[in-house]
Amino acid sequence: MARRRVRRARRREKSYLASFLAISFLLGSVLGGALVIGLVRGPEPLELPENVIVTRSINIVGVLEDTNVGKLAALTVELRQGKGDVFINAASPYEGYVMQEWTTKARDAVEFYMGGAPALSSVDIAFAVEPFEKQDEKVDGPSASAAMAVVLVAAIENWEVRQDTVVSAKIDESGDLEPIGKAEEKLLAVGRDGRFTRFIVSDKQESLSYPNIDVIPAGNLQDLCGLMKEV
Repeated sequence: MARRRVRRARRREKSYLASFLAISFLLGSVLGGALVIGLVRGPEPLELPENVIVTRSINIVGVLEDTNVGKLAALTVELRQGKGDVFINAASPYEGYVMQEWTTKARDAVEFYMGGAPALSSVDIAFAVEPFEKQDEKVDGPSASAAMAVVLVAAIENWEVRQDTVVSAKIDESGDLEPIGKAEEKLLAVGRDGRFTRFIVSDKQESLSYPNIDVIPAGNLQDLCGLMKEV
């Protein structure tokens, strides 16, 4: 009689264990499926109220194509409700096709920083470049793309951008910073201007120096954001 009770108790324990394992497996499948769906869908799109425009600005530097002279400019971003479009309005000499093309890469880097598409699918991004001095020669290239990305993050996250700094680096779609050409000419322009104390470049850039200018390396967009936040 005692043996039968022991056997029944063991059968009940096995039944409870089997039920527990089945429920655990089911919950794991449901939660795992939800996680996969969330990863596939990506983050929720950034939403801005209608008629609200968020702006931020940053300082950049380029080099004139014919004379190799560095020229400074202010880069501004406007963020508003839209359909995920990117625009650039650049005054002379910052009117090159390459610079326009890299606006999209800057946007992609920020979207990756935010968790991936479709994070910026519900806003329009408008960049504007206003040179400190008008020039007839053209400035072109990708070296403003990192500045575009960080000033866009500042607008999204609502923090102020340091204005004592010039940023000059390329950025890829995953947010890594890459070196730029004619870095010495750009640093020379920054140093001679007299309004800036810092020059941020990729950590892959060759060694640079100029009196009273801190040349600061950054590896990616996250590093750059930390360096550019006004405190």
